[in-house]
Amino acid sequence: MKQEHSLRYIASTFNLSMSQIAREINVTPQTINDWTNGKRNIPEKRLKQLASYFDLPEEYFQKELLSSEKFEIQKKYIANDELRHSEVAFLSGQQEKAKLIERFTDALEHDSKLLKNILHLLDTEDKQRVNMLKDVAHYLVFKKGFDTTLDKEVKSKLDEIYKIYKEKGD
Repeated sequence: MKQEHSLRYIASTFNLSMSQIAREINVTPQTINDWTNGKRNIPEKRLKQLASYFDLPEEYFQKELLSSEKFEIQKKYIANDELRHSEVAFLSGQQEKAKLIERFTDALEHDSKLLKNILHLLDTEDKQRVNMLKDVAHYLVFKKGFDTTLDKEVKSKLDEIYKIYKEKGD
């Protein structure tokens, strides 16, 4: 029984189609088909491209793979997949930061004095004031009360202040 061509195995492991690989190394799908059906050998130039693309040894594309080599290919895919997930998470985090910066910039244009005062406060060494600012910001954002670690008397006073401020605004 003829074993599957190593390139087909690698493509399958990496969840890629032959067409996708063909596009990546700038050949036609028919060329890939000829290689995997044994009609033609993979040229040296294309072996280097495949090895670079998959980060695997060139020899893996020219021979019947051993079980240990298949295992190495699977490990490489898992490592690459984890890297892609961390890149996606990083990019997602970067997008969130960009949105926050954009919102902050917009707010700065509308009320620069307030934001400059907040930044000045954050730059101080007064941890209690900074923590209070964070608690007040959390309260104003979520309007569901404060963190349970906050002193009950302080929480009660801030609730009162918020109610007065809200009534004054109405």
